[in-house]
Amino acid sequence: MKTTGLITLCLCLCFVISSAPAQKMKSVEAPATARSKNRLPNYYGQIGLSDEQRTKIYGIQAEFRTKTEELIRQLEDMRTEETLEIQSVLTPEQRTELNDLVTAARKKRQSS
Repeated sequence: MKTTGLITLCLCLCFVISSAPAQKMKSVEAPATARSKNRLPNYYGQIGLSDEQRTKIYGIQAEFRTKTEELIRQLEDMRTEETLEIQSVLTPEQRTELNDLVTAARKKRQSS
C-alpha cells in the first residue's frame, strides 16, 4: 500500500514538474551595460537626465527586478504546492485520467 502511494506521489511530481516550465515566466538577466539593456520609465528620457541620474535609475530598476524575480519564484512554488495538494485529493484512477487528459491536450497543441 505504501509503495502504491509513493509511486502515485512520484507520478504526480513528474506531472507537475513537466508542466511547470510552460507556466514559468522568463527571468530577466542582469544587464551587461547600463544603456544596452535598461530602459528608462516613460518620458524620463525627455527631461534631461544626467548620466549619474540614469545610472542611479538603472540601479534602482535592477534592485527591484531582483526582488520581483524572487517573488515570482515564490509564487511559482506556491502554485506547485497548491497543485500537489489538489492532486492529493484525487484517487489514483482520477490522477491517471487527469494525466491522460493533460497529455492528450499537449499533443493536440503541439500538432496545431
